[in-house]
Amino acid sequence: MRYDKELTENEMIRQKILQQLLEWIECNLEHPISIEDIAQKSGYSRRNIQLLFRNFMHVPLGEYIRKRRLCRAAILVRLTAKSMLDIALSLHFDSQQSFSREFKKLFGCSPREYRHRDYWDLANIFPSFLIRQQQKTECRLINFPETPIFGNSFKYDIEVSNKSPDEEVKLRRHHLARCMKNFKTDIYFVSTFEPSTKSVDLLTVETFAGTVCEYADMPKEWTTTRGLYDPTHVIWTQA
Repeated sequence: MRYDKELTENEMIRQKILQQLLEWIECNLEHPISIEDIAQKSGYSRRNIQLLFRNFMHVPLGEYIRKRRLCRAAILVRLTAKSMLDIALSLHFDSQQSFSREFKKLFGCSPREYRHRDYWDLANIFPSFLIRQQQKTECRLINFPETPIFGNSFKYDIEVSNKSPDEEVKLRRHHLARCMKNFKTDIYFVSTFEPSTKSVDLLTVETFAGTVCEYADMPKEWTTTRGLYDPTHVIWTQA
């Protein structure tokens, strides 16, 4: 019994080390990462940290880093106007050719084809194994009819990064609070996005906030496209 307890505690320590390592990897995808760096960061030898990672995560360490970089690249390809060469070099691929080759292996098409598709196929996205301490959101899709929404729009630029979008959250909450103060009905936020014209590293988001009821001080109209939507339901009360 004592042996089992010690084993469990040792496993918890290893898992904690691995989570810290995963967080470090996520923060350094656009920086050089070597096995020596990882071994030094973890306190294990090169061989032992690779064995530990594979035993717990069921994927080789090098493959994990490569796929996470490719997924980061996929996001930059879809959401920014950065050139393929800049994306390849920023994620430390040897060349644009090697980047395109590895990208096609994972996503089944070239980065250029991926950018210009009229849809975003997320089937081969390789997610981070990092366990984040946040509330899970249930995702479900519903058929939403073409609906006119009356309200106002606001636009902002954000950096495409792994950082928490604190400023974006504050801005959206500000507009939500204003809507809640004026209207006692369902409030709709509909967002579109495109690469920013100000910088290749930024994404421009335009959000229309409003209701299905027309009010005098909300003169603009946005008609939603009929289709499948994720109806994220937020219940938020003001203090």
